[in-house]
Parts: sequence; C-alpha cells; structure tokens
Amino acid sequence: MPSADEIFAGLMQGAREEAAELWEEAKEFSINTCWSLASQLVLVGQAFVAGEFTKAEVTKYLETIRLQFIATLAAALMKVEGLAERIVNAALTAVRDAINGALGFKLIV
Repeated sequence: MPSADEIFAGLMQGAREEAAELWEEAKEFSINTCWSLASQLVLVGQAFVAGEFTKAEVTKYLETIRLQFIATLAAALMKVEGLAERIVNAALTAVRDAINGALGFKLIV
C-alpha cells in the first residue's frame, strides 16, 4: 500500500493538472482535501489488507470518500466561481457604454 505522502503527491498532481489556470485559487482547499483523501485511502487499504473489510465494503467506502471529496471541492469552487463571475461582470461593466453605444441598444445592462 502506498504511503499517505505518496498518494497525496499523486492526488495533488492530478488536481493541479485538472485545475489548470484555476490552480492558484483551488490550491489552498485542494491541499487539505487531498491530504484527507490520501489519509482515508491508506486507512481503508490497511483495513482491507488486515481482513477488516470485504472487497465490496472497500468499494462502497471508496465511493463514499469520492463523493465527500467532490462535495468539499464543489463547495470551495463556488467561492472561485463567485470570483470568476465578479471578474466577468466587472469587465463587462468596464466596456458597457462603449458596446451599448456602438450597437445603439442596451446589450450589457
């Protein structure tokens, strides 16, 4: 079974690659969430190897962990999404008069 540190490194690499340009915003909450996920994966793996869980139980537990991870990241990303929305709105406001004037109607309100 890989160590929590090894799993964490892999999780962070995958998260960083997927987040791409949003990585700086996602980094802070990804670190804690990925560490928690890595720790839980080690514990469930060790319990399986020790015979404390069946394959079906481990599979179900992994799905539960995965869904918790998704929920945690989704909640955190709402903050990033809110920031993105504010940036887009501010950018549109900055060009609103020029665009609306050029078009002759209020496209951007």
